[in-house]
Amino acid sequence: MKNAVKAAGLEECVEVVGVGCMGFCRPCPLVKIEPDDIIYEEVEPENAASIIDALNGGQTEVTKGDSQHPFFSDQLRIIRENTGKINPERIEEYIAVGGYQSLYNAIHEMTPSEVVEEITRSGLRGCGGGGDPTGLKWATVAKMPEGQKYIICNDDEGDPGAFMDRSVLESYPHLV
Repeated sequence: MKNAVKAAGLEECVEVVGVGCMGFCRPCPLVKIEPDDIIYEEVEPENAASIIDALNGGQTEVTKGDSQHPFFSDQLRIIRENTGKINPERIEEYIAVGGYQSLYNAIHEMTPSEVVEEITRSGLRGCGGGGDPTGLKWATVAKMPEGQKYIICNDDEGDPGAFMDRSVLESYPHLV
């Protein structure tokens, strides 16, 4: 896409940004044009020039997807609210959408016990089979002697062919 933009002389007005998974995996790879809200499905490298040409009123044979498809429009994204919108490899983009603000508040404006209380009140639960209350887990760790502690992120997918954890880690890693 970047080469096609350059070849068309549009570097000043078109930015190509790699983002994480947009969630609709069947017709991938997808290309989304903003602010026009156009989605192209099953894009191959040889399609890039015609997609960029379509920005200037040209034609492309690439299949357009439906950005109002029920898969997209019926979702209330919570965990992955910004996936497909920001570059997962750029911390600045995550910060620009409010990322790390809660961490900042927890470190600078709350005591450790207030943080545990907040997590407990939230009702947040683990995503594993037990669904254990996160507040209980954090309260247990808080009772341990002072010193270095580690957070371990277990992204093992329990179901064959499942990629929920993987998609969060690849598309929205700073959230983890």
